[in-house]
Amino acid sequence: MDRRRFLSSSALAALALSLPAPATPQNEAGAISIEKFGASPANSAAAHTRAINAAIAAVEDDAGLTTVYFPAKRYACGNIRVRRGRLVLSMEGCTLHGSGVRFSVDPEASDVRVLGGHWIETSGRRSTYLFTVNGERIEIIGTTFEKAPAAYGGYMGYVRAGTKDCLFDRFHFRGGNGIYIEGEGHQFTNFTIEAAPPPGGDDSFAIKAIAGVTSGIRIGPGRIKNYAAVISIGSEIGTLGKDDPRHSKVVRDVIVRNIVAEACSHVALIKPGAISAYDYRDGLVEDVLIENVTLSDPTGARFQRGIAVTAARGAQVRRVTSRNVRIRARAYKGTGIPTVGAMDCYIVDYPGGTAAFLSDIDLQASYSDPYDGKANAPATPGHPVQYIARAALQTPGKGQMQDITFDVEGNGCKEIGILIGEGLDGAVEVKRAVLTNISVDPSSTLGRGGIFFRSRVKLGDLYIQAVNGSRLAGPVH
Repeated sequence: MDRRRFLSSSALAALALSLPAPATPQNEAGAISIEKFGASPANSAAAHTRAINAAIAAVEDDAGLTTVYFPAKRYACGNIRVRRGRLVLSMEGCTLHGSGVRFSVDPEASDVRVLGGHWIETSGRRSTYLFTVNGERIEIIGTTFEKAPAAYGGYMGYVRAGTKDCLFDRFHFRGGNGIYIEGEGHQFTNFTIEAAPPPGGDDSFAIKAIAGVTSGIRIGPGRIKNYAAVISIGSEIGTLGKDDPRHSKVVRDVIVRNIVAEACSHVALIKPGAISAYDYRDGLVEDVLIENVTLSDPTGARFQRGIAVTAARGAQVRRVTSRNVRIRARAYKGTGIPTVGAMDCYIVDYPGGTAAFLSDIDLQASYSDPYDGKANAPATPGHPVQYIARAALQTPGKGQMQDITFDVEGNGCKEIGILIGEGLDGAVEVKRAVLTNISVDPSSTLGRGGIFFRSRVKLGDLYIQAVNGSRLAGPVH
């Protein structure tokens, strides 16, 4: 896809479901209350589960009914299941709670709208989740999903492979991890996702492709706090344990826009094949736009890297673009991962793995250290990042990059402003770099300076203020 065509195609038409307007009074025509089937706040969770599922089945079976009405009360319950759909769950003011509470939509269901509602999972178990969505044209609007007590392990919810055209709007997550996403044509808008302070939650939006193609994903606007990556693409993309030269497992056409994030580890972590714990091979990621995203972590609670595009085991990543990404953060130490403030293109080499490939990666971002790169101290919490930007192969000659473009502003780093590693002759262009307070405490073994390159690189407009080192350094100029 041509980049200009891709960027101009980001405006979306709203999903339009042919569903009736929700009815709220339990005696209104077309609506039926869960209390008509025996739901009462005084009853047991098992009784409520049976009553609610019976009400849903009644609407699915009766062409004259359209809406299941939930009074604004609290009900203990378990798994609430939609089998065929064509209905509205009107839940404004209602709370469903309990150990094992869950909302499930079967693969055969379509045209389901959930309005309001507060779902609280109370077991405290890490492995619990609150929703699993299959089917087509599922809307969840104004709904809160919460783990109380908080428990961080599995995902808060799943949008499964084969699912199409789902809308999550004005939704809230609290006290658990993020959402697992496969399928096509999904939108996640006007959300707040908040975890408890560190260790906090895992990736807030984890986009996968195990079963086939995941495409047409739109995320934003929204707010995220105390998570790992704002968005991750991987780890499970590709074929598990065997090569797939066709690259049949694909994530494509993803737009992340208008996000405000606090205390997160990454803006974006695109990582097919690159996580050592998962042997997924030959995944493909293409056509990703990240735009108007800010991340703040001034004390280094979680921050590691800005936009990280990394691949291994034969994976390919192509046509990734970022614009107006702004990061103000200090680095968290303790993971052993090199810290890169703005942008990182990196290919991992696992023994026996096929070489990976990155192409047409066009990244624009700014990074600012609130303490100008000073070392960790009580008055300067967190740590300076090692680099502002990096492009490197873990093992020179194992992997390939082409058409990598950096446009970067950065203030404050420990080692090197921009590092270009070996084996990348002609692959990288530094279109623009405005770097200040760079190389404040460099290691003698890693080199130092504003831009340190071990491969031939194309340089554009540069302003570099390197504290300990030259503006340009390296064996190849």
